[in-house]
Amino acid sequence: MAADALRERLFERVDVALEARTAIADDLAEFAENLNIAAETMAERFRHGGRMYVVGSDEFRTDVMHVTVEFLHPVVAGARAVSTISIPSGEGLRSRLRAVARPGDVCLALGCRAETFARAALREPGVDVCVVSLVEADVSQPSGADVCVVVPGSAVEAIAKESLVTSYHLLWELVHAYVGNESVPA
Repeated sequence: MAADALRERLFERVDVALEARTAIADDLAEFAENLNIAAETMAERFRHGGRMYVVGSDEFRTDVMHVTVEFLHPVVAGARAVSTISIPSGEGLRSRLRAVARPGDVCLALGCRAETFARAALREPGVDVCVVSLVEADVSQPSGADVCVVVPGSAVEAIAKESLVTSYHLLWELVHAYVGNESVPA
């Protein structure tokens, strides 16, 4: 009898987890247009020699490094890598961004606080760096990124994290597909 009760609890937990993930997948579909705009915008800059800086606040530290590694490895075999640099959060983020940024580059900001710092650092006249942000779903109004992709969230922290990881993997794949296909309009 105890085994049956345990099995029933397990099935209930699996059902809840699947429902939460299905909701995330449905929400991601709604944001596909913004994700595509971000990918096309980034690819156009990379085709013209732009580099990417990935920034994020402390809670996104491992994601910043993960995204950097992903973009350094093209999806399409034989395609060129995207020059990508991770810039750790902390004191001096603004000055570090200003020191390396050049016209035509992209700054990918993970999270609202990183977006705010990146935009503030790169808002100077003559600095033509495109800020693309992946922000949490609970953000009422994203600050000032050039392209903002709102990542669907979940009350379950692990599922919200899966949503973020899925979003930047989709972005990585789309960017590399567009960089490798010169016929895609920018």
